[in-house]
Amino acid sequence: MGKQDKGRTRAKGSEQPVVGGGGAATSAGIVFQQQVGAVVSSWLLAEQSLDQRLNLGCAKPEWISFETQAPVDDMLVETSAGGFVAIQVKTNVSLSKNLGSPFGKTISQFVRHWLACRDGDGSLNWNRPLNARVDRLVLAVRPSTPDTVRDVLPTALRLKSQPGCGQLNAEQRRALSYFEVCVKRAWATATTDPCSPDDVQKLAELISVLTFDLSGAKREVVIATLRGVAKAPSDAPSVLLGLESICAELMEKRGGIDRPTLRQKLQGRGVKLLAPQDFRPDIDRLLVHSATIAKTLARYEVIETADGEPVSIVREYQGAIRDAASEGSLLIIGEPGSGKSGVLSALARDFRDKGSDVLELAVDSYSVETLEGLKNELRLEHGLVETLEAWDGTEPAW
Repeated sequence: MGKQDKGRTRAKGSEQPVVGGGGAATSAGIVFQQQVGAVVSSWLLAEQSLDQRLNLGCAKPEWISFETQAPVDDMLVETSAGGFVAIQVKTNVSLSKNLGSPFGKTISQFVRHWLACRDGDGSLNWNRPLNARVDRLVLAVRPSTPDTVRDVLPTALRLKSQPGCGQLNAEQRRALSYFEVCVKRAWATATTDPCSPDDVQKLAELISVLTFDLSGAKREVVIATLRGVAKAPSDAPSVLLGLESICAELMEKRGGIDRPTLRQKLQGRGVKLLAPQDFRPDIDRLLVHSATIAKTLARYEVIETADGEPVSIVREYQGAIRDAASEGSLLIIGEPGSGKSGVLSALARDFRDKGSDVLELAVDSYSVETLEGLKNELRLEHGLVETLEAWDGTEPAW
């Protein structure tokens, strides 16, 4: 019988939210970046595909880093398709040909990111040539951003990236001209290599502009997604608040996080989550199987009197075994009939009564010699060890 610690830690971070300096504009930018991070984290937590506007198919976020060393540094998302989505967050941006403007600075970051990846060796994972099938450069904006940036520019970029370039209207041509001027100016400041029309085309294929909003009805949409991972649907708003807080601390520490660690941090804040989606059927099967074994073993906790009445047995070493189990894994040995099964059954019941997750397996019930055979015997889709690792929580499991 073994005591299992639930959850694994990979990310660094404090439990304190970010407090930014630099005035109201800086504070607004920090809060908006936290909100964008919370939305992306909700996709990560819910094992949901990335925003369909990115046109990346069924790719899901697997890892999120904040304040990275990449030129597009606000957020870097590693996807299940082997790609990377680099996100730059702007609270106030409008079309401009000036590289010193928020728009010009963002395009400069996109150009430098593209060049760093073009010339990279993959040593940092993200610094390898970008591929429009799996990678994106994203400008994240607020709903209050001018529609020339929110709607017109992304439409123009999409049309430009199509074979033969689609037909653009006057407003789209204007937005695209601002983009191209900034690309060429940023290119000239970053490298002596010439900037060809093909380079501009490839960059346009990678860029998306996404509007993020965590107020009013839009916040309710995110909360609705999180109801699928919260143990009680009413806990979903708390999950979102937890995600915002975690993103704040990751921004402060320039940290990153994956799904298991994100779950662990949320549960450490008292948020109760359902098991990971892919493993729920296997965990449910193990719970049902364990309940069957527990019912079978319960008969070893009692003896029958002459008149057939059951009498519970409390063995003198039962408390010592409970104490030993609380310190770590242990093996109980003894002659047949000495009470091993009864002690283990009582111990498992005691742990369950205290709210712990307990899995009981009876070795004499299985005709198997390997873990793969045990997986098949238990009718699991995933391996037993893999399922136990995914069965997370804040309390010890047994």
